[in-house]
Amino acid sequence: MKTRDNIEQEMEALLLQNYYGEDFEVVSLFRGYVDGLSEAERGLMQEVVARRLVMTGSIVDILLCGVLPVVGAGPILVNLLNAESRTSQVTRMLIQVLRHYPGEEAYRAVERFLDSDQEVEALPALAAMDFGRTLPALVRNLRKPHFQGVLLHCLYDRCKASSLDQLIGELREYATTCAVNFGSDLEAVLRSKEGRYNPWTPEQISALIRAVGA
Repeated sequence: MKTRDNIEQEMEALLLQNYYGEDFEVVSLFRGYVDGLSEAERGLMQEVVARRLVMTGSIVDILLCGVLPVVGAGPILVNLLNAESRTSQVTRMLIQVLRHYPGEEAYRAVERFLDSDQEVEALPALAAMDFGRTLPALVRNLRKPHFQGVLLHCLYDRCKASSLDQLIGELREYATTCAVNFGSDLEAVLRSKEGRYNPWTPEQISALIRAVGA
């Protein structure tokens, strides 16, 4: 079994090897690394990441909190985001990672980025934390072409996290309070991508459209 020092050294080596890598490349690399660890070793890695987050709180440390759950990281990440007065690469990363640490404080910290230039990052994070609470904000953006891809995946993520029937029930209930064009706007989002770029099956799309009376 690897020791904490072993894991810390291996993490540093991976980071050095990918110093100029894109964020998604680093995430993929460390997810592969985590997959190769035992449960006990993952616990040690969580301790290493937690210590790094407290000591430096760098973008890499924030990113690592999204690779595996780190006990106690949520409040620290919230405080880091609340301390930021303007949008930046740091706020973007914090928003994306906080979806894995749901709670009232996390939700409110991310919510203030609605109607900002990072709303496209905020919406999926908020939907993952509390879909019902976020649904009005999702619906408000249905007609915006540059949001359609994001909304498509927000809805699919909700389906995966609960079930298609659950999502249908939520949309049907919300449809009773919406304008008559809700169904057609939803259909436009569900059909905004084609082929492998659209995770929904034609049957699922039809079921969702029927549910809201489009």
